[in-house]
Amino acid sequence: MDTYQARAQKAARQFAEKAVYEGLRAFLAEAGHYGFIQSPANGRIVSFQYDRLLGCVTVSGNYRSTDGRKCGSGWNIGEYSPDGELHITPFLDARPPNWTGVHATEWHYTTLEECLAAYQRSSKYRELVLHCDDCGRQACGEYQGRQYCEYCGDEKPALSFQLQDIPEAVAEASQQ
Repeated sequence: MDTYQARAQKAARQFAEKAVYEGLRAFLAEAGHYGFIQSPANGRIVSFQYDRLLGCVTVSGNYRSTDGRKCGSGWNIGEYSPDGELHITPFLDARPPNWTGVHATEWHYTTLEECLAAYQRSSKYRELVLHCDDCGRQACGEYQGRQYCEYCGDEKPALSFQLQDIPEAVAEASQQ
């Protein structure tokens, strides 16, 4: 039976898996139909969620002003459909629109720590990692369309995605 919840969870999971293949970190909420991705290169975070009306995953930005008076998420960056060839990484380059008012003040993209401090308690995020079933290590990925494990070397068919708890020390430090 294809319920809304099952469609939403499947679409969000596919989005998160593609993000991991592109070298990004992906976090899924316990509910399974939303989460956020992070660029390891610059730490930027954008949120994603399944949109019932559009029937696809939508991506939205997160920011905080330096003075702490303005913060937000929810400006729509774009939609993602697994049927398309759209890459996820460019979503991380979006700037807040002018109507947010942050361009008049100093601002920064929400950090992993800020995101966990604000939402971990209610959302119970877990990180989606690509795991090598042969060597048992996490550092696996995709290169030129082929899956591989950087520790094992050659192309490895025995890769799987696993949800990993966020270490309590990280979650607790984020909430202080």
